[in-house]
Amino acid sequence: MRYVEDAILRELLDENAEADRLKDEIHGKPEDATRNARIALGELINQAIEAKRAQDTATVISELEKLEALVNQREPSNEEDAVHLAVLVESARRNELEEALRQLMADWDGRVELDLLGPMAAYDFVTKRVPEE
Repeated sequence: MRYVEDAILRELLDENAEADRLKDEIHGKPEDATRNARIALGELINQAIEAKRAQDTATVISELEKLEALVNQREPSNEEDAVHLAVLVESARRNELEEALRQLMADWDGRVELDLLGPMAAYDFVTKRVPEE
């Protein structure tokens, strides 16, 4: 899942008065005159997106675990990644998985875009044996 840039920025600015103030301070002014404000705004947005990502990932994992799915959280591959997971679920529950994801997308109306890839090889869930001594 990836955040829709305009939607997530609007959400972050609505929730963070300091970020909204910095945005207004920067608007229409030369880059070099607002360098410090731009840096501060970038840091605030980055921190807010990391917090949103953690919260959104926990929400998705919680929903998918109801399906008795194995979930492997992955590192974001892009700064706009909202949730990046590998999910292992029984083939018979595939429709339930897709429905759970559709419901999350409906709840997040226009906030994220979903890329669902699969079925794929289960390499994310292969574990390495420790040699016996």
